[in-house]
Amino acid sequence: MDHSPPTCKRLPGSIRRLAIALSMVGLVAAGCTQAPAVTSGDAELELGRTIWSQRCATCHAPDGGGGSGPALNNGAANDNFPNIEDQIDLVVRGKNRMPSFATILSEDETRAVVRYTREVLG
Repeated sequence: MDHSPPTCKRLPGSIRRLAIALSMVGLVAAGCTQAPAVTSGDAELELGRTIWSQRCATCHAPDGGGGSGPALNNGAANDNFPNIEDQIDLVVRGKNRMPSFATILSEDETRAVVRYTREVLG
């Protein structure tokens, strides 16, 4: 199984460096440098947090507040996907700027990260 992150189109070097710097300033200013912790001791949610931090937080922000990807915190994931299977399908297949994770995450990993967005990011 390939565990490398999905590729994104690259901006010209100077613009890309500026965008990264501004993103980091925004995250630090907002105090959002780490994904919210799992307080329940649920191993699947812990796995979801790890995957979120490694694969999703770059676009959706560590707290799920959004960035180049939409916000998924404060009930947004549940509101946008009342049926968890629809959210899982989006992660697997991708859509628009959301890459497919079908060859990157296992079914268990996909379910774990989706649960994390719904139950921890809220």
